[in-house]
Amino acid sequence: MKVKKILSGIITGLLISMVLHAQQDTVLTPGKPANNPYMINLYHLEPVSLPKKSVSVQFFMDSPHYYKWYSPKTNKPEKLSDKMVVNEINFHGRGYYGITDKLDVFLDLPVRDLHYYSPMGFRSGVGLGDIASGINWNFRPLNRDGRNSLSTGLTLGFPTGKYKNLDPDQMALGEGSFRFNGNFTGLHRWDRYSLIYSAYYEYRTNHSGMHIGDKTGAYGVFQVPFTTPLGNFGVEGSLYTYWKFKNTDQGNTVPNTEDYAVDLGVGGWYNFIDRFYLRFHVPFAVFRNNAWFTQYRVMIQLDYLF
Repeated sequence: MKVKKILSGIITGLLISMVLHAQQDTVLTPGKPANNPYMINLYHLEPVSLPKKSVSVQFFMDSPHYYKWYSPKTNKPEKLSDKMVVNEINFHGRGYYGITDKLDVFLDLPVRDLHYYSPMGFRSGVGLGDIASGINWNFRPLNRDGRNSLSTGLTLGFPTGKYKNLDPDQMALGEGSFRFNGNFTGLHRWDRYSLIYSAYYEYRTNHSGMHIGDKTGAYGVFQVPFTTPLGNFGVEGSLYTYWKFKNTDQGNTVPNTEDYAVDLGVGGWYNFIDRFYLRFHVPFAVFRNNAWFTQYRVMIQLDYLF
């Protein structure tokens, strides 16, 4: 795909720049794991504020894979047929800037690549998704031993992804609404373990008489770091649950637009120089819309602090 090749070239060039810059950084010593993972988890739980005037850059890929798919014929989740293929991949470029030691601002630029094949035909969508920007405020920055933190964030999402005037073979790249997401996130560390927890509510606006249902959810992530002669590693397990309310059109409820799920995930990270992380996470939707084991997602991220 042309978009994938362009993004791969951009990411490769930036990675080379990061590695050259990182040669001036201190290689982490085994037995002394980094105490400030500024991007703490791929679910974007961020209880740690950036240092003042510092910049963090992340490159993120999210690719869902489906066991079951919602069938408009039966109005139920069903197993994908042998004749149906669903390919989805979402790329994100993110930048964060520490205004103070407690306040960060950020910008998220998504690119989506969607392709659906079935006996009913072929549909696709490639291009810019819904851009988001916001702030993170740390009520309680990590103390010197790095054990506790409490923060809140506000994110504004913009309807930049194409969602109207679509051809029959085109797929929407955005929801067509402004999104206001508020969250609280906490972190507690013991000697060897960390617990991260977060809850959020997202309000979505109307467009063309349609109100996209609001969404609320909560996360919990348990992490264990360990060190080797090759660098610092970590493993994690996660629980995520959410509820997306039904859409309404001219005040009337739109059927089959409610969405709720419970995800269990596993993941980890690799930290081999002071400011560079490679992260991955694989959440499984063990229960979604009255169906068990509907999908899993492959999430990979590179993040670097300048």
